[in-house]
Amino acid sequence: MRKVKILFFAADPILGRRDGVPLQLLEELRQIQEHVGRARYGHRLHLEPHGAARADDLLEFLEHTDARVVHFSGHGGRHGLGLVAPDGYSVHYVNAAALRRVFREYHGPVRLVVLSACSSDAEAQAVADIVGCAIGTSSTISDDAAITFNSRFYRAVANGYSVERAFEHARTVLHVYNVPESEYPELFVRKGVDPADLVLVKTYRPVPRRVAAAGVVTVITAVFINWPERVLPQLTPSDIACGSQSSSVEEIRPLMHSRGAMAATPAAPAGPAADLATAKALYRDRNYAAAAAAFEKAATAGNGEAMGCLGYMYLYGRGMDRPQPAVGFEWVHKGAADQRDPHAMYALANAYLAGVGTTAREHWARYWFLEAAEQDYAEAMRSLGELERRKTNDSSHREALIWFQKAADAGSIEARVDLGMMLELGRGVARNPVEALKWYRFAAAGGSPRGMSAVGQSYHEGIGVARDYRMAMVWYHRAAKAGSADAMNNIGVLYENGLGVRKDSRIANRWYKRGAKAGSDLAKGNLRKFGQD
Repeated sequence: MRKVKILFFAADPILGRRDGVPLQLLEELRQIQEHVGRARYGHRLHLEPHGAARADDLLEFLEHTDARVVHFSGHGGRHGLGLVAPDGYSVHYVNAAALRRVFREYHGPVRLVVLSACSSDAEAQAVADIVGCAIGTSSTISDDAAITFNSRFYRAVANGYSVERAFEHARTVLHVYNVPESEYPELFVRKGVDPADLVLVKTYRPVPRRVAAAGVVTVITAVFINWPERVLPQLTPSDIACGSQSSSVEEIRPLMHSRGAMAATPAAPAGPAADLATAKALYRDRNYAAAAAAFEKAATAGNGEAMGCLGYMYLYGRGMDRPQPAVGFEWVHKGAADQRDPHAMYALANAYLAGVGTTAREHWARYWFLEAAEQDYAEAMRSLGELERRKTNDSSHREALIWFQKAADAGSIEARVDLGMMLELGRGVARNPVEALKWYRFAAAGGSPRGMSAVGQSYHEGIGVARDYRMAMVWYHRAAKAGSADAMNNIGVLYENGLGVRKDSRIANRWYKRGAKAGSDLAKGNLRKFGQD
């Protein structure tokens, strides 16, 4: 596969240095290369550095380049960007008007220009009007801020993020490191260009784009059947580390196909890894107090995953006399920040999102989800998709679709259901209920109760397949057996209305009770219709 080339120009003319102090350009290049090398698709980015860059270099390489990105690191100011003059030590300034003319004539396949220099906003805007997107700063920017932003930005690009998402990710890192906002780079975009659509390193399977149509949900008589499982799942505390991806406390099972916090672990040698394996086994057996003790033993010995699991148990009081959010937050933060463990990062992100043990801060939640996603943590990718899905604009829904696809590719079974929902409802993509049903079946084959129930609902409503109440009943029973509370409710709906079965209010009432006990609000509403609570 062809690599994405980045023309990396750097210039630090001797006579342009403030107080004679040189810029840390070599360190910047080293850190960018190091971060890109750690990215999932870092092998698909190629940095082509050109030091002591002069105007002739810019013209020559742009004329013949096949680069998608042009980067400049150096000095900037009211006169423009500072390149090296022909004498080798003076400054040759190139202003916004000159850059606009250069890129108008030579830009070729370039789609992004990054100007890592002080007061480069005018030049960035001028270039964005030609190539589509550019990054610059409206004030001064320190070496540390420039190095941090650029290394994280290109790492995110190499992980397959869109330009917009990579830009926001890098700015979030600056925020976490307390860099003054006056030093934050800005993204400039030409009218009609959506940076959320600009993905330089494409890593997902494209989904057909057609004219979208509104989804239709069938309502059966006066029964509460608003299909909650067709609504994309909300993040809840029970989705955090050490349990299954189901929100049901009664369904704790290891993640066999994704890098979840309780993924099945092979036989481990003695030490923290053995303690971690023991703790997981105890947790699966619902012996939470003993599991907490084993997690603490492994965490105290420095195991990051154990820190995340132990922190989760403290946060929500699992295996404890009561929740201890402050202690839990300390453990998950230690596992994430010190040990760089993706399980702990995921738990920390959810703590920030829910405001448990700390003040709710969505930008830090997003940051830690991104950090975990960079280590191929599937459920973190899915959470990022959910954050985008909650927004109402099309570009966010397209971004959500990408994250759900990444999560499914990385092993998240529930992300398959999320993809099906996006396709069925036409969010971020043309509505395609037939393809949606394929994803629901794929999820059901992986053991997802949500997937099984979604297949049943497709038959129930006749969406993506011919309406067939008997097949709907078959799939609802499979989902109910796997623990789906809403499938239990829907079985009751079929019995109450005599759809595919003999009408029987007594059996319907029994299923509503089961669904209500398992946590279905719809089942509780249907019970109230029978005069029961």
